[in-house]
Amino acid sequence: MKKYRLYLLALAIGLGFVFSNLMFSEYSGRLDLVFAATDQAYFLKHSEHESLEDMKAATDDLNDFLYIVENDTYKVYLAISKSEENIKKLQDIFSELEIETSIEERLIFNVEFVTLITQFDALIAQVEDSNNLLQINKRVLQNYKEMEQIAT
Repeated sequence: MKKYRLYLLALAIGLGFVFSNLMFSEYSGRLDLVFAATDQAYFLKHSEHESLEDMKAATDDLNDFLYIVENDTYKVYLAISKSEENIKKLQDIFSELEIETSIEERLIFNVEFVTLITQFDALIAQVEDSNNLLQINKRVLQNYKEMEQIAT
Protein backbone atom coordinates (compact mmCIF):
# COMPACT_ATOMS: atom_id res chain seq x y z
CA MET A 1 0.00 0.00 0.00
CA LYS A 2 2.87 2.38 0.82
CA LYS A 3 4.52 1.64 -2.53
CA TYR A 4 1.28 2.45 -4.33
CA ARG A 5 1.01 5.84 -2.57
CA LEU A 6 4.66 6.62 -3.29
CA TYR A 7 4.08 5.70 -6.93
CA LEU A 8 1.05 8.07 -7.13
CA LEU A 9 3.00 10.83 -5.41
CA ALA A 10 5.93 10.46 -7.81
CA LEU A 11 3.51 10.43 -10.77
CA ALA A 12 1.77 13.61 -9.53
CA ILE A 13 5.09 15.40 -9.04
CA GLY A 14 6.29 14.26 -12.46
CA LEU A 15 3.12 15.44 -14.19
CA GLY A 16 3.28 18.75 -12.33
CA PHE A 17 6.86 19.23 -13.49
CA VAL A 18 6.00 18.41 -17.13
CA PHE A 19 2.96 20.70 -17.26
CA SER A 20 4.70 23.59 -15.50
CA ASN A 21 7.60 23.27 -17.93
CA LEU A 22 5.15 23.32 -20.82
CA MET A 23 3.42 26.45 -19.49
CA PHE A 24 6.71 28.24 -18.81
CA SER A 25 8.11 27.45 -22.26
CA GLU A 26 4.97 28.96 -23.78
CA TYR A 27 5.78 32.35 -22.24
CA SER A 28 9.57 32.34 -21.99
CA GLY A 29 11.08 35.17 -23.97
CA ARG A 30 7.83 37.11 -23.67
CA LEU A 31 7.81 37.69 -19.93
CA ASP A 32 7.98 41.44 -20.51
CA LEU A 33 4.61 41.25 -22.26
CA VAL A 34 3.10 38.93 -19.67
CA PHE A 35 4.01 41.14 -16.73
CA ALA A 36 4.03 44.54 -18.48
CA ALA A 37 1.76 47.24 -17.19
CA THR A 38 -0.59 48.12 -20.02
CA ASP A 39 -3.30 50.66 -20.41
CA GLN A 40 -5.77 51.38 -23.15
CA ALA A 41 -5.70 54.70 -24.94
CA TYR A 42 -7.56 56.36 -27.77
CA PHE A 43 -5.57 57.49 -30.80
CA LEU A 44 -6.94 59.97 -33.31
CA LYS A 45 -5.97 58.48 -36.66
CA HIS A 46 -5.59 60.71 -39.68
CA SER A 47 -4.58 58.26 -42.40
CA GLU A 48 -2.70 55.12 -43.45
CA HIS A 49 -0.11 54.94 -46.21
CA GLU A 50 1.84 52.24 -48.02
CA SER A 51 5.10 54.21 -48.28
CA LEU A 52 7.02 56.86 -46.39
CA GLU A 53 6.86 59.19 -49.41
CA ASP A 54 3.05 58.93 -49.57
CA MET A 55 2.84 59.61 -45.84
CA LYS A 56 5.08 62.66 -46.10
CA ALA A 57 3.04 64.04 -49.00
CA ALA A 58 -0.24 63.55 -47.11
CA THR A 59 1.07 65.26 -43.97
CA ASP A 60 2.62 68.36 -45.57
CA ASP A 61 -0.16 70.57 -44.21
CA LEU A 62 -0.05 69.10 -40.68
CA ASN A 63 1.98 70.73 -37.93
CA ASP A 64 1.97 68.10 -35.21
CA PHE A 65 1.54 64.39 -35.78
CA LEU A 66 3.22 61.08 -35.19
CA TYR A 67 3.35 57.95 -37.23
CA ILE A 68 3.66 54.28 -36.38
CA VAL A 69 4.89 51.70 -38.88
CA GLU A 70 2.80 48.57 -38.56
CA ASN A 71 2.76 45.69 -41.06
CA ASP A 72 4.52 47.83 -43.70
CA THR A 73 1.84 50.51 -43.30
CA TYR A 74 2.49 54.05 -42.06
CA LYS A 75 -0.32 55.08 -39.70
CA VAL A 76 -0.57 58.81 -38.99
CA TYR A 77 -2.01 59.93 -35.65
CA LEU A 78 -2.91 63.44 -34.53
CA ALA A 79 -3.76 62.92 -30.85
CA ILE A 80 -3.61 60.44 -27.95
CA SER A 81 -5.82 60.35 -24.86
CA LYS A 82 -7.00 57.85 -22.27
CA SER A 83 -10.34 59.63 -22.12
CA GLU A 84 -12.92 59.05 -24.82
CA GLU A 85 -14.47 62.46 -24.09
CA ASN A 86 -11.13 64.21 -24.53
CA ILE A 87 -10.31 62.44 -27.79
CA LYS A 88 -13.75 63.41 -29.12
CA LYS A 89 -13.09 67.01 -28.06
CA LEU A 90 -9.82 66.95 -30.02
CA GLN A 91 -11.55 65.25 -32.95
CA ASP A 92 -14.07 68.12 -33.06
CA ILE A 93 -11.22 70.65 -33.25
CA PHE A 94 -9.65 68.80 -36.17
CA SER A 95 -13.07 68.59 -37.83
CA GLU A 96 -13.37 72.38 -37.57
CA LEU A 97 -10.00 72.55 -39.32
CA GLU A 98 -11.47 70.26 -42.01
CA ILE A 99 -9.13 67.39 -41.16
CA GLU A 100 -10.82 64.00 -41.28
CA THR A 101 -10.00 61.60 -38.44
CA SER A 102 -11.13 58.37 -36.83
CA ILE A 103 -10.68 57.04 -33.30
CA GLU A 104 -8.63 53.88 -32.76
CA GLU A 105 -8.04 52.06 -29.48
CA ARG A 106 -4.50 50.87 -28.74
CA LEU A 107 -2.50 49.59 -25.79
CA ILE A 108 0.28 51.58 -24.15
CA PHE A 109 3.02 49.59 -22.42
CA ASN A 110 5.04 52.43 -20.92
CA VAL A 111 3.98 53.19 -17.34
CA GLU A 112 5.70 56.58 -17.37
CA PHE A 113 3.81 57.63 -20.51
CA VAL A 114 0.52 56.40 -19.03
CA THR A 115 1.14 58.67 -16.03
CA LEU A 116 1.95 61.64 -18.27
CA ILE A 117 -1.08 61.13 -20.49
CA THR A 118 -3.31 60.92 -17.41
CA GLN A 119 -2.01 64.31 -16.28
CA PHE A 120 -2.51 65.81 -19.73
CA ASP A 121 -6.04 64.37 -19.83
CA ALA A 122 -6.86 66.28 -16.64
CA LEU A 123 -5.74 69.50 -18.36
CA ILE A 124 -7.62 68.74 -21.58
CA ALA A 125 -10.83 68.11 -19.62
CA GLN A 126 -10.62 71.61 -18.07
CA VAL A 127 -9.58 73.60 -21.16
CA GLU A 128 -12.08 74.74 -23.78
CA ASP A 129 -9.94 77.01 -25.98
CA SER A 130 -8.91 75.28 -29.23
CA ASN A 131 -5.44 76.82 -29.35
CA ASN A 132 -4.65 75.74 -25.80
CA LEU A 133 -5.99 72.24 -26.48
CA LEU A 134 -3.77 71.96 -29.55
CA GLN A 135 -0.75 73.08 -27.49
CA ILE A 136 -1.45 70.44 -24.85
CA ASN A 137 -1.90 67.86 -27.58
CA LYS A 138 1.42 68.91 -29.09
CA ARG A 139 3.15 68.15 -25.76
CA VAL A 140 1.47 64.73 -25.59
CA LEU A 141 2.76 63.87 -29.07
CA GLN A 142 6.25 65.13 -28.20
CA ASN A 143 6.30 62.94 -25.10
CA TYR A 144 5.19 59.94 -27.11
CA LYS A 145 7.91 60.52 -29.68
CA GLU A 146 10.47 60.61 -26.87
CA MET A 147 9.25 57.36 -25.34
CA GLU A 148 7.97 55.41 -28.37
CA GLN A 149 6.38 52.64 -26.32
CA ILE A 150 3.14 51.60 -28.06
CA ALA A 151 2.00 48.02 -28.28
CA THR A 152 0.50 46.69 -31.44
